[in-house]
Amino acid sequence: SWPDWSRTIFSVPQNLQRDADFGGRPRLARLAAREKIVFVMGVLRGAGGLIGSDIFSKSDPYCVVEVVTAVGEAHFVHRTRTLTNTMTPEWQEVFHFAVPEKMVVKRLNFLVYDYDDSLQDLAEAAANKGSEFIGDDFLGRTSVELSGLRSGDRICEDVPLTGIKDQRKPNSMDSSPFRLSATVSIEVHVERRACPTYLIKKDQLEWQPLPRHFVARNPGEAPSFADPSQQDQYMEESK
Repeated sequence: SWPDWSRTIFSVPQNLQRDADFGGRPRLARLAAREKIVFVMGVLRGAGGLIGSDIFSKSDPYCVVEVVTAVGEAHFVHRTRTLTNTMTPEWQEVFHFAVPEKMVVKRLNFLVYDYDDSLQDLAEAAANKGSEFIGDDFLGRTSVELSGLRSGDRICEDVPLTGIKDQRKPNSMDSSPFRLSATVSIEVHVERRACPTYLIKKDQLEWQPLPRHFVARNPGEAPSFADPSQQDQYMEESK
């Protein structure tokens, strides 16, 4: 019998739906299921050990969260509020992302920036309208791999930030030669569901429905058959 697809978040596999719409039995295939991440959520607790890139004050950090797909595409998820004049921000903000059916999520990216509204940086941002974060100083990034997490697993860690360049300006508030490693404190949780797959067996004949009989509107006269031998016998009997 046809499964109750209304009880799942996934749509009917395309090949199976096509066979059903065609009006016949499905082709030889294997109906299976594979686990897929359908929901990602977490909490951005804060960060520590950030560099101070401003001259007369500390940094004004904010964090951007992105999901990265199996084909390497990055999609925006969340941006925290900007906290001013601090190198140990505490955002405590929740983020979540409902994964589309055709998307396969592999990891999360966390990028930390220092918001800068100086005239020079605003001019750079206006000249580069393709990027929202042009003009803000980059304070580090990190990635969290999700492909190995089971449904319900949770990560609660202080993850080191990488890719940090020493952008401290002369006479900045963070001029000390000693500084802690920059980290971001995160909590990540994933939910998986069984996604149905319909794998058609190769090298098989395409199924075709039996031809239907349609009665013509004007069938005309049906041809009759006359047996000559019987006709001669009937003529003799009539005499």
